[in-house]
Amino acid sequence: MNQIEHASKSVSIDFSIVVPAYREEGAIQEVVENILRASSSIDLRSELIVVDDGSDDRTAELARLGGARVIQHPYNKGYGAALKSGIRAAK
Repeated sequence: MNQIEHASKSVSIDFSIVVPAYREEGAIQEVVENILRASSSIDLRSELIVVDDGSDDRTAELARLGGARVIQHPYNKGYGAALKSGIRAAK
């Protein structure tokens, strides 16, 4: 279990969810909201990271609005690279 600083208090994270995304503005906000709703129903603390892999649409913006932490690639690097970026950023 890792510790992160959040609003001047320590928050423990039990698991991280990484979602690579590319040009998913039509679905990403609903996906994020559904994942957050499902993960809040269990007795573990989690974080949701969406890796926007160079999308030229509103994928990143809508993922943030849904409640995800977003990492953005400046250009499309591919699924594997997006997954690795999310794993590296996980708390």
